[in-house]
Amino acid sequence: MWLTRFAITRPVITAMVFIALAIFGMIAFSKIGRSNDPPGTAFPIVIVFAGYPGASPQEMERLIVKPIEDQLDTLDGLDQLTATAQEGSASVGVQFKLGTDLNIAAINVQSAVDTARVYLPTDLDPPEVIKNGADEPLLDIAVSSHSLSPTALADVVNNRVQPLLKAIPNVQGVDVFGAADREFHVEPIPAKLLGSGATLRDVFGAVAANNANLPGGILRQPTQETSVSVHSEINTAQDLLNIPLPVPGTSSKAMRIGDVADAYDGHVEPTSISHYNGLPRLYVSLSRNINADEITSTKVARERIKAIEAQFPALSFHEIEAPADYTQKSLNGVWQSLFEGVILTMIVMMLFLHLWRNAVVVMISIPTSILSTFILMNMFGFHLDSMSLMGLSLIIGILVDDSIVVLENITRHRDLGEDPVDAAINGRSEIGGAAVAITMVDVVVFLPIAFLPGIVGQYLKEFGAVIVIATLFSLFVSFTLTPLLAAKWSVLQRSLARPQWLDWLGRW
Repeated sequence: MWLTRFAITRPVITAMVFIALAIFGMIAFSKIGRSNDPPGTAFPIVIVFAGYPGASPQEMERLIVKPIEDQLDTLDGLDQLTATAQEGSASVGVQFKLGTDLNIAAINVQSAVDTARVYLPTDLDPPEVIKNGADEPLLDIAVSSHSLSPTALADVVNNRVQPLLKAIPNVQGVDVFGAADREFHVEPIPAKLLGSGATLRDVFGAVAANNANLPGGILRQPTQETSVSVHSEINTAQDLLNIPLPVPGTSSKAMRIGDVADAYDGHVEPTSISHYNGLPRLYVSLSRNINADEITSTKVARERIKAIEAQFPALSFHEIEAPADYTQKSLNGVWQSLFEGVILTMIVMMLFLHLWRNAVVVMISIPTSILSTFILMNMFGFHLDSMSLMGLSLIIGILVDDSIVVLENITRHRDLGEDPVDAAINGRSEIGGAAVAITMVDVVVFLPIAFLPGIVGQYLKEFGAVIVIATLFSLFVSFTLTPLLAAKWSVLQRSLARPQWLDWLGRW
């Protein structure tokens, strides 16, 4: 009672409150992320990769997988472990329980892997820890060039384009497939190698020892110090031919790699190829952070890629796929259903309330409740996705229930001859208990859905929470804004205010 009386007697304050809710709701709407699936619906999985060339699957299991699994078994929140061992490589999948922070989980897995290093072969490269489930596809593009060779194209994309793509906001990772990575080849000539007394090991050792950048110490002068480094990195095939080739046990003149071998600039033997529209291209896949706004991230990525393409005139970028386009179409379909529901609700209100003013008052409760709901959705980190929008579509009819009940009872009191203010207060007081009952029925049905466990609960959390929040806001509107508008503007004596065509339509 006091809330309704306050809203009617303090119309300016009431109007300012709802105007503020509408403004903050529109601001929150612009900030809410947009994606196809609710955030937090991906299983937190961390993958550990290890490579050990030449080892059989049985050796990989015994030497690599078992020591790592022994350390991972002690992690908190662990759900299950899966391992795969094959010739020269192995992977261990660590799945955590839903709700586990993937960043913290990855740190714990990395610590466990570091602890297991003392039990792993000493010549094993450090295992790689990857957060699987932390990202989702963002954009797939094909990169080609009519003027660059395959190795030059791979060099430009890997060393110059890829860092720019990684710098795009919300891009979690960039993977390049089908690249012909540059590689120098040294082919010893058997006859010359035999005549010089050198061996393949001598050639290998000479190349390895002369292809490095090493610190050379500090050059000290009376007024300054300068760091010195030794740059002996190989950049051309001729650099390889000029490398000295020491041969133990011989006193002949100094030889070079070019005396016993040929060298040329080539590329790594391809293990995968990438074609787009029948022509060879580089396939570049961009992934985004799973909690980032999918549609906005895709829009920003496309703008940045256009800028990158302008920086490299020799390259051509072709977009292959963008999941955000499908997401946008899905969301547009839900928005269309939402809009259609509002229009149909207004038509029904006109048919049954007979007064267009009453229908307008009832219809005000829908955008007011929805805009207010956006505020809490933004606070809770919800997205505008398939589940939250489905909840908003479902409650279009629910949002007007309270206002219809309250408004119709106020109209009845007005027809009995009461003045507008008394009719609004008395009508709302009589029907207040019924309005609360209507609302709480919806709350007690949908609120438990927001707390369901497991992956189903992660998907339905937004659905249940959005319905409950919007329904409670509709109750608040029916106790404040609806009586205010009824008292000040909408509710007239129907015998005096009803147009003839609505009178005829209502009787029909």
